[in-house]
Amino acid sequence: ECSKEVNDSMLRSQDAQAWWESKNPSEQQQHVIPCVYQEPDDKIEVPQRKLVLVREAAGSVKTAGSKRVIAEEVLTLVNNTHTPHAVKVRTTATDRYRVEPSITLIKEGELMRFKVALIDLAGFNNDRFQIRCAPVHQKEGEEKVTEKTVRKSEWWAQPEIKDQYYDFMLSSVLIRSTGEQITDLETEKRLLQEELAVVAAAAAAANQDAGRAPAASGDGVQPQYQDPGKLEAESTLLSQPFRKDSGPDDDEEISEGEYD
Repeated sequence: ECSKEVNDSMLRSQDAQAWWESKNPSEQQQHVIPCVYQEPDDKIEVPQRKLVLVREAAGSVKTAGSKRVIAEEVLTLVNNTHTPHAVKVRTTATDRYRVEPSITLIKEGELMRFKVALIDLAGFNNDRFQIRCAPVHQKEGEEKVTEKTVRKSEWWAQPEIKDQYYDFMLSSVLIRSTGEQITDLETEKRLLQEELAVVAAAAAAANQDAGRAPAASGDGVQPQYQDPGKLEAESTLLSQPFRKDSGPDDDEEISEGEYD
């Protein structure tokens, strides 16, 4: 730990070597950070092939809107291309998840993380997610494409966009923080209800002590995810099932079994 007398210029000056050598080796740490050059690609990179949703600890008060977060995962995308990309995340189980952000623009060379929150265990069955990506080619003289622009379904429906976008499909699995996969959902639902009862009782007791009326679900906790139900209809990305788009006029729904 540096004292107040030590500053950056001292560590980089001609006398810096003597300062470093004066320190006990046991107090020093060395880290090797490899640097690898990666050739630009023509598509967004998705390092994950499966979303591993980690169960929140008992007593957690993390919420997505007014819903308690049961488990969450962070989806990472890397734009290793020369072109900005519009990205949106969709799922086969729209009532079970919240995503933040659910749609965004990723600049060239930029890394973006998406928080995926499971808010309902009912019917969970290795749900699938679709990551839809579209390169954004800004043409001279046209209105600038912004995040607000790509939130509109009309933008994605343009023939030139439908001809260029591409999808990634990801499955999901639910685990505990220990790494153990959760397969007995009925038992998990019972445990969840017991956890919710404990949290509600604690909140009621705290409100009673403070002389306040019982708080509604989610009150006093800052939501950390977008609730698609509160977004304008044109940008509610998780309200529609996946579509199979093999051409500009193809709007046929596909079943969950076809995502394998």
